[in-house]
Amino acid sequence: MRTALVSTAALVFAVALMAAAKNPPPAPKTPPANVPLYRLMNRNGDHFYTASASERDRAIKGDGYTLEGVMGLIWSTQVPGSEALYRLYNGSNGHHDHFYTANPKERQEALRDGYKDERVAGYILKTQLPGTIPVYRLYSPGTVEHFYTASEKEREVAEKNDGFRNEGILGYVAPPPPSKSVKPLAASIHRRER
Repeated sequence: MRTALVSTAALVFAVALMAAAKNPPPAPKTPPANVPLYRLMNRNGDHFYTASASERDRAIKGDGYTLEGVMGLIWSTQVPGSEALYRLYNGSNGHHDHFYTANPKERQEALRDGYKDERVAGYILKTQLPGTIPVYRLYSPGTVEHFYTASEKEREVAEKNDGFRNEGILGYVAPPPPSKSVKPLAASIHRRER
């Protein structure tokens, strides 16, 4: 009888393992991104990115920036698979560079190079998940500035027409609502097109 109970328990356990292998529990879902990452540009062609609506409004009213749209949606708190998006700024030597990185080591290097730590702008994904888009990071040694875009075409324009070098993918964000998204610049990232 004891052997029959052990055999029955082993059989039930084996069936449960096989069922679990065929139907693994669903992976935890990442909550939807909920914070717009605004992209602005001033008359000198300097781009500024912020997830704060009040900071966006101050830049428009007080600093001469124009809203280009929402580049993507990011997370306000850390979610599975995300990392902090650090915002730094360097205004030395007549240059104005807004620098974003999700790499803590790179952030430390930028601080050593004279950048000022401004804040964590929000959180972006490290790897692409369904329904997310890449954010490309570019750098221009000529103008000493970084540029960020979620448009592959705009990235190509910046490389071909504006002297930017592609530094790769910063991270992944959720696409913005089409009515609020940045309209990619086709001729130059430093000029507004009408």
